[in-house]
This record gives sequence, structure tokens and C-alpha cells, in this order.
Amino acid sequence: MEELARKAVSGDSAAERELFEQLLERFRYLAKRRVGEEDCEDLAQEACTTVFEKYRHQEFTVGFLAWAHGVLRMKIGNYLQKKRRMGEREAELDEDVGAPPHEVDATLKRHLLDCLRELIRAGGYYARILNLAHQGYQTAEVCERVGITANNYYVTLSRGRSMLRDCLQGKGVSA
Repeated sequence: MEELARKAVSGDSAAERELFEQLLERFRYLAKRRVGEEDCEDLAQEACTTVFEKYRHQEFTVGFLAWAHGVLRMKIGNYLQKKRRMGEREAELDEDVGAPPHEVDATLKRHLLDCLRELIRAGGYYARILNLAHQGYQTAEVCERVGITANNYYVTLSRGRSMLRDCLQGKGVSA
């Protein structure tokens, strides 16, 4: 696979196609072993997309395959962490039996809208990035629309989420 990677980096489109077909198959297998059948395809494709976007400009200190597996490991780790957090939040919501569900939802919506307004006042840029990410736009699409690099996108997204989380926690909402 290392030889295919070298050929693909040098511009051989047939080698590139073969490389990513093999990589996707390998990623599916590895993701399935770690997270099960349900989300393995999404994780494998997401990892392959990231590798495809970056491999031509990457300096491989450990080799292409080791680097690509590292990308997959990060995607799986992020997925498992997100899943764990979602489980914790669901458990917290199950414990909250103080108010009827419609009142909790209305209060939460009001707090969320207040925090979004604060975020817009702090810098509409953060709100715009969060909104585009929430709408499901891919990283490349958001970067193109806003005119930023992928790294800047991730930093802005992280800061925007932190600002939103801090605001909600200040209002007594577990975020």
C-alpha cells in the first residue's frame, strides 16, 4: 500500500483509485470491529475523506498506512467520546423529573436563544460557523462559503461551542 501511496502522490490517478478502494475496505473492517455494524461505514468514509484531503500535502514520518490508521483511530475515538457524552446527557435528562417536559423544553429553548444572541453579539462569525455546521455542511463547504482554512474552521467551531456551553452552564443548563 505504501507503493500505491507514492504513486498516488506523484499524480497516478489509477494508483490513487486503487489506494483508496483498499483503504476504505480496510477502514470498514477496522471500524466494524471497534464500533459495530451500525456506524462503521460512516466512520470509514469520513476517515478516508480526511486522508484523501490531506495525504498529498502530508509529510509521512511513520509511513502512509500508519498515518492513515492514525486518522481512523482519531475518528473512532471522537465517535466513542461523543457517544459516551450523549449517554451521560440522556442519563442526566432522565434524572430531571422536576418540571413537565413541555416546560423544560420551553425553558431550554429560551436559554438557548438567549445564549445564541450573546454569541452573535460577541462575534457573529462564531454563530455563522456553528449554524453552518449544525445545518450539516461539510468542512470544505463551510470553509469555501466563509473564506477560511480548515484549521481556522475547527478552531472557530471549538471556540463557538465553548462559548455556547459556558453561556448555557451560566444559566444553569447542563450542556
